[in-house]
Order: sequence, then structure tokens, then C-alpha cells
Amino acid sequence: MIELINTGGPITMVPLTMVLIVLVFQVCYLSLRVKGRSSFVGSIALKPIHIRYTGFIALSIGMMGQIMGLYGAFIYIEEQGTIEPNMLYDGFKVSSISMVFGLLLFLISMLFYRILKKD
Repeated sequence: MIELINTGGPITMVPLTMVLIVLVFQVCYLSLRVKGRSSFVGSIALKPIHIRYTGFIALSIGMMGQIMGLYGAFIYIEEQGTIEPNMLYDGFKVSSISMVFGLLLFLISMLFYRILKKD
């Protein structure tokens, strides 16, 4: 996990990891509240829709990370003039790490939102 954070760029991967921690807290809290086992049920006004919003934040951060990575790659290509295709493919791979992580968090949040929301 730490290798992916370093490879994907700490500017976006650290906030995505913090979003993951918040998402885990939200899911655990709402799961306890649904089962009625939480002793501090009324102290935090957390609703299942907040899990959905957290997923949108993760997706937005992931998209921002990919755009920033591609922008940096294009600046490097402009400075160098010509580059090898393998270097370009590696750049796309690295810029996609934050997008994939953000998309994964978004999908997980949508899954738990559907499970925990009341009809």
C-alpha cells in the first residue's frame, strides 16, 4: 500500500487514504446504528447519504490526480521533444493509480450506501 502511495503520488494518494479511513468509520458507525448496538447513536448526525458523498469526493480526488499526472507528463514530453513509447506507457500507468483507487473507493461507497439506506 505504501508503495502505491509513493508511486501514485502523495499529493492525491494521501487524501484518498484519508477518505478511505473516513469511509470505514462511516460504514462501521452506520452498521452499529442499524443493528442498535451503538451507545452513542444520537451524538453524531450521520446518514447513509454521507457515505455516498464521501464516494464522490474520492472519485473527484482520483480524477484530479490523473489530470495532474497527465499534465506533468505532457510538460515533460514538451521539454524532452521525443520520448520512447515505453516511457509514455509507464507515465499513463502511474497517472492511473490515483484514478483507479478513487474509483474503487467510489464503488465501495455506493455498495455500502445501497446496503445501509432505508427504503
